[in-house]
Amino acid sequence: MDVKLINRVLIASLFVFSFDSQATEGYTPTITALSEVGNCRFISAISTSSGFGKQTDWRQDCQHKMLMKAKDLGATHVVIASITTIGAFNGTIDANAYICNG
Repeated sequence: MDVKLINRVLIASLFVFSFDSQATEGYTPTITALSEVGNCRFISAISTSSGFGKQTDWRQDCQHKMLMKAKDLGATHVVIASITTIGAFNGTIDANAYICNG
């Protein structure tokens, strides 16, 4: 086989694989209001913590962890129930995960 042809096949394969992995990897549940999940199925409560240490952006860290837990559960939507500040640099987020069709 020609080396150029092999390279083209490899590049095309990587290109197709890239699109396929982005479709599943790029998915993130939507944070929404409780009024928007009336016709959805509740999956689980989620609780996340920023952990210990001084984190200047602990809310973003907590929110990211919460969304990843929701994604692992197969949730499409998340409703934040509470955000609790613990000192100046840490906190927790409690949320509920839902599957909404459509």
